[in-house]
Amino acid sequence: MLWIGDDAYPLQNIARVGPRELVPPPPTPVKDYLKLIAAAVIPALIVGLLFSSGLGWFVFLVVFGVATYRLIRVLTEEKTRLYALTIETAGASNTVLVSSDIETMVDIAQNIMKAIDDPQFEFARNITVDARGANIGQIGDHGQHMNSFGVPPTHS
Repeated sequence: MLWIGDDAYPLQNIARVGPRELVPPPPTPVKDYLKLIAAAVIPALIVGLLFSSGLGWFVFLVVFGVATYRLIRVLTEEKTRLYALTIETAGASNTVLVSSDIETMVDIAQNIMKAIDDPQFEFARNITVDARGANIGQIGDHGQHMNSFGVPPTHS
């Protein structure tokens, strides 16, 4: 039995295991920037016409500065690649873990395949994902496992 957090996957039901790169939708920072600048023109014109002062230009320049800052930040930030460990069963495909460490995902997938081939093979792995850790444990056919908080779950 393969345990990931509180989810159990019988090894004989697993058809395929492997890491997949998660590809987010492409960002549109320039398009968003132009929309924000265009949206700033209208309030700036209204304020400028109502108050007949430099306040309209001030509003426009503030929005322009914020929009430019956001554009530069988006264009210069380093993109983190994420990989999902996918377990495919006869019924469905499940993403069970997501990590930025491809080597860890490949290692876990290989260990799951070893466990499918050899039910006596045992392994456990603690992965930190976002703010929560997840234990992956497969201990032969003894049915022992730990949940994602490192304690045996209680079954009623």
